[in-house]
Parts: sequence; structure tokens; C-alpha cells
Amino acid sequence: MSDVSRLLVDLNRSIGHPRLFSEFVHGIRDADRHRILDAHYRPYRDRVETAIREIVHAGGAALHLSIHSFTPVLDGKTRNADVGILYDPRRSSERAFATSLVPPLREGPFRVRRNYPYSGTADGLTTSLRRAFPDRVYRGIEIEMNQGTFAERMARVRLVRILCEVIEAYR
Repeated sequence: MSDVSRLLVDLNRSIGHPRLFSEFVHGIRDADRHRILDAHYRPYRDRVETAIREIVHAGGAALHLSIHSFTPVLDGKTRNADVGILYDPRRSSERAFATSLVPPLREGPFRVRRNYPYSGTADGLTTSLRRAFPDRVYRGIEIEMNQGTFAERMARVRLVRILCEVIEAYR
């Protein structure tokens, strides 16, 4: 978990991605950008990868849920989902887990879409970790929450309960 806002640095983007830093950071010196990466970006990503390596080294398989929020309206277009489940459809374990999430979330009752509002294979931490770990030991799922829906505390509580129930049943 991180408490760093993507308004400083987006921990889910690769170095070199044009939106790694927000417009609020674009004008700063390169040395300051490097300090931000060293203070926030690298430690976060290293902790996540280390945790996954430890699970795999111990003979297990990691289920990595990376949870984010998205704006309900982007560039004047209303997004028509409460929850997006992002995954790589070519990876059978990710596809199976994502599929198992849809019915309970819809009963939640949330509007759920797969690989929306972004592609599950777009640039991100889970995508980079897929290159390091095979499907049999790594499932990288991103849960995207609509900020409009999840501004309400009870909606967040329902989502967490559903995720916990699905993870428990999936074991």
C-alpha cells in the first residue's frame, strides 16, 4: 500500500511513461524527479516485487490485487461502470479470477466491466510483473473504482467485503 498521490508520481506507470508525473510536477528539475523516484516510486515497486518473489520462492502462487480509482467523467465522456476489473485475458489464472469476481460484484450491486476503463495489458505494475513471473505463480489483477460511486463509505465497505469473500472462496 502507498499513500503517495499520483499527483506527485504514478506508482502504477513505468519509468519513461508520459504520465509518470502529473502536470503539477512537469516543471520541476530532473534532479528533483529522480529524488521523487528514489523516495517513493522505487521503494514501493521493490516492496511489491519482493513480496511476490518471497511467495513464489516458498512454492506458492501470488494473487496481486492492485486497487485504484478513476474519475467518473474523462474528457467530457461519462464512464459507465462502478468497478473495472483489469487482467490479461491470455493468462488463464487471471481470466478465471476476474470471471469469479463479476457475479458477486454485480450483486453488490455494482456496474462491472472487464478491462475497463483501461486495458488489462496497458502499462502498469501488474503488466511489468507478468514479464517477471509466469501465469502459474502470478496473478495480477487491477480493481478500478469509480470515484463517484466510492465516495460513499458503504460502497467501499461492500466492495472490500465482496473481495474478501471471493478471495476466501478462491483459495
